Amino acid sequence: MSKKKTRLRNHPQKYTLLSVSLSPNHGAWNVTGQIIVEILDAALTGTYGVIGGAIPYDLILFDEESRIAIVRCKQRDEARICAATTFLTSYKGSSFQLQVVDSSPSLEP
Repeated sequence: MSKKKTRLRNHPQKYTLLSVSLSPNHGAWNVTGQIIVEILDAALTGTYGVIGGAIPYDLILFDEESRIAIVRCKQRDEARICAATTFLTSYKGSSFQLQVVDSSPSLEP
């Protein structure tokens, strides 16, 4: 019986950068990067459940003036995040519109 060496290969993950916009439907609302993360987590777990909603992503940048966040996720999770953002329309009693406005493999325009 011969022993064959098994070599583990490190396959690089492909990432996508998503521009996520948060627009309150009424009233002034202080939007921060932490609020975006909480809302995105609530959208993912509300849509896919606790296990299915455990999608890893990183908040790369948040612009308070435009209320747009740059979120990095694995390319395979892009469609799930885009879908989850359309289903959640209120959080902690405030209504808003959360949407992915752009997706790109890099930060370059």
